[in-house]
Amino acid sequence: KWGELSHCFFQELSPSDFMPPKTQKKRKTVGENLPVKKSKISAEVAPSFPLTPEALFEWLVSPSNASGFFDQYWEKQPLHVKRDDPDFYGKLFSLDNVEEIFRAHQLVYGENVNVCKLRQGKKVSHNKKGVVKADDLLKAFHKDGCTLQFLQPQQFSSTLSTMNSLLEDFFGCLVGANVYLTPTGAQGLAPHHDDVEVFILQLEGTKHWKLYRPMLALPRDYSPDLDEADIGEPIMEVELKQGDMLYFPRGTIHQAKTQSDGPSTHITLSTYQNNAWFDFLMAALPTALVNAFKQNIEFRRGLPRQYLDYVGQVHKDTDNMSSMREQFENQLKSLAGQLSKYIDVDTTADVLSTDFVHSRLPPPVPKDDEEGPFGPMPRSENILIKLRHPSRTRMMLETDEDGETFAIVFNSINNSQRHHMNSRDAPPPESLRFPAHFASAIVALFTRQGDFVKISELGLSTADALTLAGALWAESLVETHEI
Repeated sequence: KWGELSHCFFQELSPSDFMPPKTQKKRKTVGENLPVKKSKISAEVAPSFPLTPEALFEWLVSPSNASGFFDQYWEKQPLHVKRDDPDFYGKLFSLDNVEEIFRAHQLVYGENVNVCKLRQGKKVSHNKKGVVKADDLLKAFHKDGCTLQFLQPQQFSSTLSTMNSLLEDFFGCLVGANVYLTPTGAQGLAPHHDDVEVFILQLEGTKHWKLYRPMLALPRDYSPDLDEADIGEPIMEVELKQGDMLYFPRGTIHQAKTQSDGPSTHITLSTYQNNAWFDFLMAALPTALVNAFKQNIEFRRGLPRQYLDYVGQVHKDTDNMSSMREQFENQLKSLAGQLSKYIDVDTTADVLSTDFVHSRLPPPVPKDDEEGPFGPMPRSENILIKLRHPSRTRMMLETDEDGETFAIVFNSINNSQRHHMNSRDAPPPESLRFPAHFASAIVALFTRQGDFVKISELGLSTADALTLAGALWAESLVETHEI
C-alpha cells in the first residue's frame, strides 16, 4: 500500500485518491431521471437463528454472552462451546445442500470449490479444470476420501446469506464463510494458520481438532502448509461434535481430522481480515503527511546538509558524528509525534467504508417486504421520511477535478449476493451525488437513526428538500409516511 499511496504525498488529495480500484463508482447526479429501485434479496426459508445482529451473535457463542466473550477470548485465546445439542444449528447447511447447489449452478474448480486430501503431511489438490460436476464431487468424497471445500456458500444460500449479512452488521466488516465436508477417517488440510478470526460451527458428524500456539499473534497473512515437527505441542485438543462451536484468533495454528465414526460437515465463519489499527493508519498517514506539509513549516524544512555521512547501515554502529546522528533521530521522532494532529479520522473512515459497503451482502428482506418503493412519493413537505438501513448507507464529501465539492451517498441495499467476497466481478456500485449544501440534511437523517423526520425540518428549501427526499425514495433508501 505504501507503494501505491506514496505518489500522492505532494499532490492535492481527496478521498478518491485512496479509493481501491474495484470501488470505482457509477455516479447518479440528482436531477437525472432516476428509476425507482426494487429491493432484491429475500429470505427463502425461516432461519433457525435470531434475526437481529446482537441476538444472532449471542446465539452463536451461547451459553457464553457477547461481553464475556470479547473480554476473555476475542483475539486472546480459543473457546470451545460444548452444547450437547445436535439440533442446535437446525438445517443450516449440509452435504445435501452442496449437492443441490452444484447441480443447479455452473460452478468452477478453484473459484467455488476445492477438492483436496492430505498426503505425507502435505495438502494435495484433486481439483479438475473447468465446471464442477456434482457426480464427480460425490465420487471424490465417498470413494476417494477427499475433503470438499465449498468457498463462500452464502452466495447461493439465502439462509447463510442472512446469517453473514447480520454478522457484518454486528462486526462492522466483511464476514466470509467456507463449508468443509470431510469423509470418515480423513484429513484435507495440513497444519496452518489463517489471517482471520475463525468461528467453526459443527453441522454434521464429529471432527477432532488440534490447536497450537501462534508463531506471531494476530498476523496479517495466512501461512503455507506447516510441518508438524515445527509447530510444537497442541495447546488444545477438541472433539467437536454436532451442535458445538469452536472459536480461535487469527494466527492460531490448527489442523483437524475425522475419526472412524463417520464423515463431518462444518462451516467456518471468518472475519476481521485486514481490519486492524495498522490498516486504518496505512490509510490515514499519507493524508496526514500532506496535511502536515501544508500546515506546519517544520515538515517543509530541508534535511540537514550531508546527513548521509552519519545515517545509514554503514554508520549504524559507529561513533562517527554521533551527536549529529542523535539530533537527526530526535527531530525525526519529534515530527512523527506531531503527525497525529493531522490525521483526519472521519475522511479515512469514509474512504475505508467504500470498500466495505461495495463488497458486503445486501440486507435480508422479509418476503412480505421485498418490493419497493416504501411509502408515497415525496411531493410536499407534509411527508415524514427516515433511512431504512442507516448502518448500510454512507455519506462522504468528495471534490471533483474542477474543485467542486459534492455530498456522495452510497449504500449496500442493492448489492449482489452472488458477488459477495468477490467484488472484482461485481458491477460498479451506484451512488447519488448531491450539491454540498445538501450534506447537513443528509446528516440529519443519519442522526435520527432510523426515526422519521419531517421533510420541512431538513434545513433545506422546499425544492431542495423534495429533490433530496425524492432521489433517496427512488433508490429505496428511505421510507416515507404521509402526515
